[in-house]
Parts: sequence; C-alpha cells; structure tokens
Amino acid sequence: MINVLVLKAFLFDLVTTAITVAAAWLTIPDNVSKLGVADALVPIVVGIAGAAVIAARRYLIEAQK
Repeated sequence: MINVLVLKAFLFDLVTTAITVAAAWLTIPDNVSKLGVADALVPIVVGIAGAAVIAARRYLIEAQK
C-alpha cells in the first residue's frame, strides 16, 4: 500500500531538486548570456526564489509535526 504522505514528500523533494538544478544552471554566466538576460539579475532572482522554496518546504515539514 502506498503511503500518501511519503509520496507527497518525495514529489515535493523531486520538484525542489529540479528547481535547484535549474537555478544552478542559471548561475553560470555563459548559460545566462545564451538566454540574453543581464548577468547579474538572474542569479539574484534565482537565489531569492530558491530561498523561498526551501523556506516553504521547511514550513510544511514543521506544520505537519
């Protein structure tokens, strides 16, 4: 039988990992220049977004306790 809470936690961790990989890809200046976006703006926005995702994940974990 599938434990729904474990499945939800796994899926949320999978999404968080995908966002982290995308953020790491965007922090490389050559990749950012391929997109045609300013070099300094993307890492700042990605860092803030990553922090928000991690904070939301930790909040959900604490809320379930």
